Amino acid sequence: MTSAIVKAAVETILAGWDETAAPIKRPNETFTPPAGPWAMIAYPGSGIRRADIGAPDAPMWDEAGAFMVHVMVPLGATEAAADAVGDGLWELFRGEEQNGVRFDERLPGTSGEREIPGLEGVFWGISYGITFRLLAVG
Repeated sequence: MTSAIVKAAVETILAGWDETAAPIKRPNETFTPPAGPWAMIAYPGSGIRRADIGAPDAPMWDEAGAFMVHVMVPLGATEAAADAVGDGLWELFRGEEQNGVRFDERLPGTSGEREIPGLEGVFWGISYGITFRLLAVG
């Protein structure tokens, strides 16, 4: 599970994205894919552990993980269309910090045909992760 603090930081940064260029499907949300590019955000989870710093009565907690970006285009569309959306989303997050959540790395990804359960049609897509880290007293 990824914390609500991290998810809120992701949403704050995504507010800067032009969804007319490529709408974004969020988890557990009804979505109808458009005729063009679109993206999906997923949170596979994160690890939370007590950090090596902090007072015994107010320990520091370290949450680290990655969220997934899945960019879809209709099957037969150009790979460049998916790359443009994927690169644009990464640029929003690259080196950003929001409410103590830092986004540092774009992880290697995959590409190919995608069939998304619950969404009609076959798509071609690219998928990659964006790492995050949150140090918080709690």
